[in-house]
Amino acid sequence: MTSKFTLAPSGSGKGWKGVVTRQALTDFGAAIKASVPPEIVHTLGSDTKAGFDNLVVSLDSVQQALSTSYFQNRAILALGKTEWACIKWQQGAIASKKNLVNNAKLLFTAFDDPSRWYEQREKLKEANVNSYLLDCSDAHAWSTEPQKDRIGNCATWIRAAPTFGGLLHAMSEFDSRVYVGVEPPDLIRLRTSPEKILRTIAVRPKAKKAGKLFDYELALNPGLVAVIGNKGQGKSALLDCIARAGNSSRADDFAFLNPRRFLHPRTGHGPEYEVEARWQNERQHVAGLADSYQPGSIEATEYLPQALIERICNSDPTSEHRDAFENELKRVIFHHIPRAEREGQVDLDDLLALRTKSISVTVKALRDEIYAETGRLIELEKRSWEVVPSDIRSKLDTLYESRKVVESDLAAASMELRAANNSTGALNPALIADRERMAELDTELAHAQELDQLDTQVMADTNRRMSELDSLMAEIKTISSQTLALNKQISEIFGSDGFFVDLQVDMPGIDGGRLEGYSAGRVEVQGDYG
Repeated sequence: MTSKFTLAPSGSGKGWKGVVTRQALTDFGAAIKASVPPEIVHTLGSDTKAGFDNLVVSLDSVQQALSTSYFQNRAILALGKTEWACIKWQQGAIASKKNLVNNAKLLFTAFDDPSRWYEQREKLKEANVNSYLLDCSDAHAWSTEPQKDRIGNCATWIRAAPTFGGLLHAMSEFDSRVYVGVEPPDLIRLRTSPEKILRTIAVRPKAKKAGKLFDYELALNPGLVAVIGNKGQGKSALLDCIARAGNSSRADDFAFLNPRRFLHPRTGHGPEYEVEARWQNERQHVAGLADSYQPGSIEATEYLPQALIERICNSDPTSEHRDAFENELKRVIFHHIPRAEREGQVDLDDLLALRTKSISVTVKALRDEIYAETGRLIELEKRSWEVVPSDIRSKLDTLYESRKVVESDLAAASMELRAANNSTGALNPALIADRERMAELDTELAHAQELDQLDTQVMADTNRRMSELDSLMAEIKTISSQTLALNKQISEIFGSDGFFVDLQVDMPGIDGGRLEGYSAGRVEVQGDYG
């Protein structure tokens, strides 16, 4: 890899060009010191340091060198995120900025707060650029120094072998193998729940037995998720041994440790061997390969043999295994409930039955509330029965007819009176009679006005009662919704065999006016309220 610099104006011949070696750096530094003002020479240090501090090679030269067979899979190109971020997203620089970061394998930064790692990665993804970001120490001091930028002060965790090949492997599965933070989730689980994580499994002959089929100890990775191997290489045998050491109750579904294979009576191998499991909390348990499930002991492993899974998935809805899936689901859920929260129960059904006892108090309070609301509904219905719209309309029609007759007579008398007043003749007995009739009509008019006021009052009372009926129907709908919600909660708690609350409103319809579509009748609450 070469580089070239011009250290003086064109034509002076002062410059440097060469392959980068230690001697070349020394010569480069000497050339630099010879080309600068004398007053700053002492600030540059030795020739080698001056050359190293000022040497710059192009990215193209670096990438070309790394592409040779000598460096293939032996180097990783990394870029400082802070320095890269100094390049602005502006016209003319966008393509170069993207090209620079996307050609790098990794981005380096030194977080003040590692919790910002996820946020920074998301911003890089939004910019559609390389987001393989690591937290580094940016060391400017030894690890014993108190300052932040010191050796070892980083929060990057990589799940891989501590080799360069392991780093390359982690880069190929970055999201699942790289974590930046105070402590990765796997180590938190290892620290908080060591009793759930196996450390070693050993299968060996029992004391004073001559069997030599098995005699090994296997260390297990805390992050173990799979056992891979060809058919017949012992995968099922290993899993059965782990399940036996953990006192699994799935012995009937074991693929290897069963009377048809390794535990066949004719071979006699089963009683000769034992398995020892050791957990991360140093707890250990030894069991014979021919031992059976011990109901009184802790079941430390939850085992799902292949035979069990096939039976559950292939079960006929009419067979005796139709409930196998639901039962297995309950078993798994119960197994994940901390032992301290199981309240001494042996399965999920018993635990649910115990927990739901306390709900009876709430159910009783809801019942009492329904009873009170039902009483209010009955009272409102009784009041609604006092409103008889048909009778009111009949009376109103009669009043309207009487009013029309009176108004007609009054109009005729008024015309006769005006004719009499316009007459110049003396008052005659007929006119006197008309005036008396007029007085009578005035009395009848006053009576009609009183009836009109009564009509107005009756209409107002009718409107008030109709508003009460509207409120009644709204309350009925509200209580009906509450009843449905209550039945849903009760069904979730007790299933279809529990009690139910049924709110029924049966009210014969009333035709005409605003009352159309509404009804009056009875409210009935049904259910088993034992």
